[in-house]
Amino acid sequence: ERRKYACRDCESGVVMGPGPSRVLPQAMPGAGLLAEVVVRKIKDSCPLDRQSRIFSERFGVPLSPSTLGDWLAGTADVLAPIARRLREQGLQSTHLSFDDTPIRVLDPAHPNGVKRGHLWSFVSDAPLVFYEYTPTWSGGPIQTLLSDYVGTLQSDGYSGVNALYKKESAPTRAGCLAHARRKFHVAYQAGDLRAAGPLRLIQQLYAIERRAKHDGCDVAERQRRRQAESQPLMQSLHDELQRLGAQAPPKTPLGQAITYALRQWPTLTVFVHDGAQRIDNNHTERTLRPVAIGRKNWLFVGSDDGARRLAILYTLVGSCEQAGLRDPWHYLRDVLHKLSQGWLHSRLDDLLPLSWQASQAR
Repeated sequence: ERRKYACRDCESGVVMGPGPSRVLPQAMPGAGLLAEVVVRKIKDSCPLDRQSRIFSERFGVPLSPSTLGDWLAGTADVLAPIARRLREQGLQSTHLSFDDTPIRVLDPAHPNGVKRGHLWSFVSDAPLVFYEYTPTWSGGPIQTLLSDYVGTLQSDGYSGVNALYKKESAPTRAGCLAHARRKFHVAYQAGDLRAAGPLRLIQQLYAIERRAKHDGCDVAERQRRRQAESQPLMQSLHDELQRLGAQAPPKTPLGQAITYALRQWPTLTVFVHDGAQRIDNNHTERTLRPVAIGRKNWLFVGSDDGARRLAILYTLVGSCEQAGLRDPWHYLRDVLHKLSQGWLHSRLDDLLPLSWQASQAR
C-alpha cells in the first residue's frame, strides 16, 4: 500500500510514499514467493499447474499456471547474470565434465508438434555446475561453448565434440570407466561368462578409489596410489581385452564392449596419471537426475526460450547443491532481493553460492 499525503490547508503538494521494490517489473510477487515457485519447480519437480492448485486450494490464493509461468520466466531473466558468471568460472576450471539428457520441447514447425531438445550439465572442480540447452544433439553449440577450454574434459565418448581434440592447444580428453563397465555387465547378463574377467579387474580399480576416499587422500597421495596400484590393473585389463577380442565376434555384446573399451582406452587411462581426475563420469550423471525426474512431471517445455530459462534455473539450484546448500530457498530469496535493489554487476561473485554461503557463515 502506498500512502498519499497532502496539506489540508493549501490543498496542494500531494506526496506519495515510495512503493515497495519489485523483483519483476509490474509484478507483485516478492523475492520469497518467487524463490518458492522456483524451488518447487526445479528441486521438487512440481509442475506449475500443480503449484497453481496448491496455492488455490491450500492457501486460498488464485494463481493461474500462466501467471506462475510468467513469474518463472522473469525470475530466470533476473538470475541470468549469475548463471553466466557460474558458466565463466566453470570454463576456467582445470577439470570439467559434461553429459546430456533429452527433454521434450513444443515446436509448431515440427511434424509432431514437439521435438527432442537436450539439456547439458557441466560440472567443474570449483565445485559448481552449469546447464546449457541445445535444440538438437548436434555437437556444434557445445564445440563453440568449449572452443577456448584447455583443461581436462570428461565425457562418455560423445563424438559430437571430436573436432575439439584435433585443434592446437586441445583439451585433454578423459573417458568414463563406468560406461565401459556397463557394456561388460550387459554381456555378462546375456550369459557370456567371459565378461567376468574384465568386470573383476574393474571392480578392483573401484576398490582402490574407495579406499583412497575413505582414507581422505589428497591429490598427490591419490595419484601415488593410482600409479602403484591402478596402473598395473589397467595394464592387466588391456591385456585381457586384447585376448578376449580375438575370441569374441564384434557384433556380440562382449565384442561390442571390448571394441568400445579399446577405442576409448587413451581416455580411460587419464585418471591414472592425474590424481584430481575422476575415474568415471557418474558425478555428472547425478546432476541430470533432477531433470530426468522433473520431465516425468512437467512432461515438456513450451519453447526453446523456455528451455534456456530452465537451464538458468537448474544452474542456480544445482550450484547450491554443489556448494552444500541443501535448501536453496534462502539463497534465492536473498539473491533476488539484492538484485532488485540494484546490486552492482562488479560484485556478482559475492552472490555465487559458494561465496554467499561463506558470507552467511561469517
